[in-house]
Amino acid sequence: MFPETPWTLIIEAASSHTAEGLSALDQLCRRYWDPLNSYARSKGYSPADADDITQSFFERLLENQTHTKAERERGRFRTFLLNAMQNYMANDRRDANRQKRGSGAEHTAIEDHADDIHTTQTPETLFEKKWAQAVVAAAITTLENEYRAKGRADRFEVMRPLLSTRSEGDSAALAAQLDVTTMNFRKLLHGFRQRFGELVREEVARLVSDPSEVDDELTHLMKALQSA
Repeated sequence: MFPETPWTLIIEAASSHTAEGLSALDQLCRRYWDPLNSYARSKGYSPADADDITQSFFERLLENQTHTKAERERGRFRTFLLNAMQNYMANDRRDANRQKRGSGAEHTAIEDHADDIHTTQTPETLFEKKWAQAVVAAAITTLENEYRAKGRADRFEVMRPLLSTRSEGDSAALAAQLDVTTMNFRKLLHGFRQRFGELVREEVARLVSDPSEVDDELTHLMKALQSA
């Protein structure tokens, strides 16, 4: 047995339709808006059309309870969601082509807008990168909330830029901003980064069905972040 995560709650909601499971699905869908929206744009949808199809995809997902087809052994939530989006977009394009062939039917053709996102990455690679960025952003938001709750917003603001680097920056100057010694600042920074790492791990653990998958998923996340 392992602790329930939003992904396992979603799977359980397939049979029980629990409010908790559906709420978890809604929260995760909100987090995946940008990755899937970017995926749609990289597949040739204009920004406006990408917004529309992403919104309609999530509405259909919730209304038709597509998540009920998910099974724990089928993999991670991001994989399930991307596959569902791919199927939805394929149906959307077939419907669009049928409308275009219809007599007198008004239809705006889907044009190639892949360049709008200025990337040479494949749509799938872009989706993975956006997913990784969303996980990191969620961890940073949680970290900020923790520091603000403790009345340490100043520490968060000073140390936040150092999350993306191994450098300690101008530790003497930063220590002065926080009115601590340089040695204490370095200890604070170490704890700050350590807590951030824990939160990233927790975020990843929310999206897998088994804790044994977390390490592999973290490795995948790092590779996705480093993709060109």
